[in-house]
Amino acid sequence: MFEVSIAEAIIFLTVFGIIVGVLWAIFVSRPKTAVSEEEQYIQRLNSQWAQQRHEETQRAERIRRETEQRLPANRSTPVASVNDPTAAAGPSMMHPSGTMPGGADANPEYHAVLALVQQGRIVEAVKKVRQDTGIGLVDAKKFIDQMSGR
Repeated sequence: MFEVSIAEAIIFLTVFGIIVGVLWAIFVSRPKTAVSEEEQYIQRLNSQWAQQRHEETQRAERIRRETEQRLPANRSTPVASVNDPTAAAGPSMMHPSGTMPGGADANPEYHAVLALVQQGRIVEAVKKVRQDTGIGLVDAKKFIDQMSGR
């Protein structure tokens, strides 16, 4: 079927040997690295991520320290005395601005918010509290829920 002469076999083996030799020379002459290029790339990405996380953590710690330093100067929570007639209302009835309803220093905006709550206009009441006091949405919603008895 296949008749191969000795000369053809020698030529084939010679060509095959040359190809194997060239490939071996290419792979042997490559610089030896303990880590592949893919692994080096992954290591670079991981080190960049770790550096970024470290910087973000430092930034968060700096912001926390600055905030803690400012907080004692900004805290002005009114302390009710035992003889204070508005103290009977309790802290749940305190307006977010720090005034007590019905007291000598009652906030006229409180009554507008109370009217909105009594009319069932909860969303508008929350907006009004946020606008008047500058507190966040969650705190304003909690305050309105306390007012409405929820």
